[in-house]
Amino acid sequence: LKHPSGFDETLKRYVSFLPLLGKAAVVTLKISILAMILAVGLGLLTAVVRLYGPWPLRWFAISYIEVFRGTPLLI
Repeated sequence: LKHPSGFDETLKRYVSFLPLLGKAAVVTLKISILAMILAVGLGLLTAVVRLYGPWPLRWFAISYIEVFRGTPLLI
Protein backbone atom coordinates (compact mmCIF):
# COMPACT_ATOMS: atom_id res chain seq x y z
CA LEU A 1 0.00 0.00 0.00
CA LYS A 2 1.61 3.22 -1.15
CA HIS A 3 0.73 6.57 0.42
CA PRO A 4 0.14 9.67 -1.67
CA SER A 5 3.13 11.91 -2.29
CA GLY A 6 4.00 14.06 0.74
CA PHE A 7 1.76 12.10 3.13
CA ASP A 8 4.64 10.89 5.31
CA GLU A 9 6.09 14.40 5.65
CA THR A 10 2.70 15.82 6.53
CA LEU A 11 2.11 13.09 9.10
CA LYS A 12 5.52 13.71 10.68
CA ARG A 13 4.80 17.43 10.86
CA TYR A 14 1.45 16.88 12.59
CA VAL A 15 2.92 14.34 15.01
CA SER A 16 5.64 16.85 15.91
CA PHE A 17 2.91 19.20 17.19
CA LEU A 18 1.63 16.68 19.75
CA PRO A 19 3.97 17.71 22.62
CA LEU A 20 2.95 21.35 22.14
CA LEU A 21 -0.74 20.40 22.11
CA GLY A 22 -0.20 18.35 25.28
CA LYS A 23 1.38 21.34 27.05
CA ALA A 24 -1.47 23.57 25.87
CA ALA A 25 -4.03 21.08 27.22
CA VAL A 26 -2.33 21.12 30.64
CA VAL A 27 -2.32 24.94 30.70
CA THR A 28 -6.01 24.95 29.75
CA LEU A 29 -6.81 22.57 32.61
CA LYS A 30 -4.85 24.69 35.09
CA ILE A 31 -6.67 27.86 34.01
CA SER A 32 -10.03 26.08 34.19
CA ILE A 33 -9.38 24.76 37.69
CA LEU A 34 -8.22 28.15 38.96
CA ALA A 35 -11.22 29.86 37.37
CA MET A 36 -13.59 27.37 39.02
CA ILE A 37 -11.97 27.90 42.43
CA LEU A 38 -12.25 31.67 42.02
CA ALA A 39 -15.87 31.46 40.81
CA VAL A 40 -16.96 29.22 43.69
CA GLY A 41 -15.20 31.44 46.23
CA LEU A 42 -16.70 34.68 44.91
CA GLY A 43 -20.11 33.07 44.51
CA LEU A 44 -20.06 31.79 48.07
CA LEU A 45 -18.96 35.19 49.36
CA THR A 46 -21.72 36.93 47.40
CA ALA A 47 -24.33 34.46 48.68
CA VAL A 48 -23.24 34.90 52.30
CA VAL A 49 -23.27 38.69 51.97
CA ARG A 50 -26.74 38.52 50.39
CA LEU A 51 -28.09 36.45 53.27
CA TYR A 52 -26.24 37.81 56.31
CA GLY A 53 -24.49 41.04 55.36
CA PRO A 54 -25.35 44.54 56.53
CA TRP A 55 -28.06 46.26 54.51
CA PRO A 56 -25.86 48.31 52.08
CA LEU A 57 -23.75 45.27 51.19
CA ARG A 58 -26.83 43.08 51.03
CA TRP A 59 -28.48 45.52 48.61
CA PHE A 60 -25.34 45.56 46.44
CA ALA A 61 -25.14 41.75 46.42
CA ILE A 62 -28.83 41.41 45.52
CA SER A 63 -28.46 43.95 42.71
CA TYR A 64 -25.32 42.28 41.38
CA ILE A 65 -26.93 38.83 41.40
CA GLU A 66 -30.13 40.01 39.73
CA VAL A 67 -28.28 41.91 36.99
CA PHE A 68 -26.21 38.86 36.06
CA ARG A 69 -29.14 36.52 36.46
CA GLY A 70 -31.12 38.62 34.00
CA THR A 71 -28.30 38.92 31.47
CA PRO A 72 -28.31 36.30 28.72
CA LEU A 73 -25.09 34.30 28.51
CA LEU A 74 -24.68 34.86 24.79
CA ILE A 75 -24.33 38.65 24.79
